[in-house]
Amino acid sequence: MSAKEIRVGILSDFSGPIAEAATAGSLGMEVLFDSVNDKGGVCGRKVVAVKGDTKYDVQQATQAYRAASRNVVMIGQLLGADAVVALKVNIARDDMPTISISINTATLKVKDVYVPMPVFEGELANGVVWAAKQAGASADHPVKLGMVTAADDYGKAYADAVESAAKATPASRSSPARRSPSPTRTTPHRSVKLKKSARNAAGARWPDTDLPCQNC
Repeated sequence: MSAKEIRVGILSDFSGPIAEAATAGSLGMEVLFDSVNDKGGVCGRKVVAVKGDTKYDVQQATQAYRAASRNVVMIGQLLGADAVVALKVNIARDDMPTISISINTATLKVKDVYVPMPVFEGELANGVVWAAKQAGASADHPVKLGMVTAADDYGKAYADAVESAAKATPASRSSPARRSPSPTRTTPHRSVKLKKSARNAAGARWPDTDLPCQNC
């Protein structure tokens, strides 16, 4: 912070696999900064975004944090649970207030990290209950749930959330289809494969003509 500026870090994916959505999120914060600055800023100082491209990659995020941390009062956005967990020692050491753009419960206990959104597990549980109701599930008519999860600790946590919610509803669960985490971009073809895995896990038929949107 200087006599004229308050610098806030935005560490997000500007050129990686989820750049389109991540860039939109960062622009929202920049619009807020512009609005504050149009009204005179904070104590006469302009709020300035210091952006770092993490490419949704832990090593890139670490480099971006090191470059930004010397010049900002806080990290207004740090995208991804893996990045938050990888940087937790740095964040605590620097006493750096950080807003996590991740809704994974792994980020909830990290010192100086704030999670402004509902966590994935809560959303999954709510989704299971909603889907069961939409399907007309009852004690006499249970529904089967299919899951496609990553073969890591995050995937297990999500599968556990679905299973826990399923126990509270008239729904039964098939064995989850496990997929190793992949850094590759989710293309329409890959989306089709993932959706087929989910349909197969639930024992449902898949219409080959049902293609996902180009922006999935």
